[in-house]
Amino acid sequence: MMRAANFCFLMFCQEKYRLEVKHISEEAVSKDDKWCWEQSFIDVDVGAEDIKGIEFIQKGYWVNVVSTHDVDAYMTQQDRSPVNLKIKKGSQYICVESPGVHALHFVNSCILFGSSSMKIDTSNSLPIYLKGEKYFLSGQINVNSSSSNELPVGIVVDILNGEGTVIHSTNAKLASSAKDQIRTAVYEYSIIAGEEGSIASVKKGGVVLETATEADGSFVAGPLYDDITYNIKASKPGFHLKQVGLYSFSCQKLSQISVKIYSKDDATEPIPSLLLSLSGDDGYWNNSMSGTGGIFVFANLFPGSFYLRPLLKKDGLGSAKIERASPESVAVKVGNKDIKGLDFLVFEEPEMTILSDHVEENRVGELHSNLLVEIKSAGDMSKVESVFQLPLSNFFQVKDLPRGKHIVQLKFSLPSSTHKFESEIIEFDVGPLRYSVEEDHHK
Repeated sequence: MMRAANFCFLMFCQEKYRLEVKHISEEAVSKDDKWCWEQSFIDVDVGAEDIKGIEFIQKGYWVNVVSTHDVDAYMTQQDRSPVNLKIKKGSQYICVESPGVHALHFVNSCILFGSSSMKIDTSNSLPIYLKGEKYFLSGQINVNSSSSNELPVGIVVDILNGEGTVIHSTNAKLASSAKDQIRTAVYEYSIIAGEEGSIASVKKGGVVLETATEADGSFVAGPLYDDITYNIKASKPGFHLKQVGLYSFSCQKLSQISVKIYSKDDATEPIPSLLLSLSGDDGYWNNSMSGTGGIFVFANLFPGSFYLRPLLKKDGLGSAKIERASPESVAVKVGNKDIKGLDFLVFEEPEMTILSDHVEENRVGELHSNLLVEIKSAGDMSKVESVFQLPLSNFFQVKDLPRGKHIVQLKFSLPSSTHKFESEIIEFDVGPLRYSVEEDHHK
């Protein structure tokens, strides 16, 4: 018999709302919904007129099943119709449409759960545990033979544990004899192994079962073997969990600091990587490079006071292209919430280079004071970057040259009518630079 309950909400403002239905048993410990619905929530847009005809239809009852193994099963309903189920290892919820007691049957399972079927009672809110107690093992033995050899009736098969000890033996029976066309005889065997066999062994330190907590933080895990000691651990990304009891944990949300690096003048070139330094209480220290686009996140931070600054070239650790940043540093107070909007404006070093070289001379004397060093842009020979007198040491250095190729040559300040002067022309950073000068007596 279908029963209905009406509801009415009054005095709503004109906007969008979501209606959600939930059934909670008075005696239940958990506040989770015990009924499954065709639709557990409905979105409505409230306007000037009343909205009628909103229906929530119960589909059935939630039943929590916790299994040690994957298994195919079917459940018989009150009208004797079957419902096929695929039960997975771990905890899951199954929606049983009709109330009462139902039979859960296992289909061709290699895992024996104590019996071939189990009872499901929708009025019982406790989980149903499926514990694999024994394991069905079957196989075939193929024997190549000739027509002249007599085949044995059976072959003994030994079952060994992980240490190589025989724990059980069975007899493989002849299933099909060798024929003239087929020279292979087939023997078949099957055995049910208990948990003492290697097939059911659990590796030490291995994960036996994983489960998730409910909305109220409670969790259920099992079934588990009662002769094995288990260690329980809890984890969640972005949270710090500490075990405070045998099966209880305290949970603390960790914060994160989001940093974005901007370049001056909204440059279209990619922002270079910047080494960010975050230091804090109790000796905390983290140096990390910002990623593509100048974005970086310091995650998993406990509450406390922190100091954030970019490491520049002068620190010996930062990027060689960053000259300064604004602000130079930021003091951050971290609590339980994530911190965003910490931005740094960086200024890159000018695209400048330094030229160093020396001159080899073939004549020493008073003419040295007439030698000039001329540097031009290789891309535009009419553009003179620098002209200066050659030092007495014959070594010279020019700073703040634009990046790119340059042409270097020597010039002679005396008129060409009295001296014939020739200088090698070389590109940037190639040396030594040679020259020759002779007095011209023919003019």
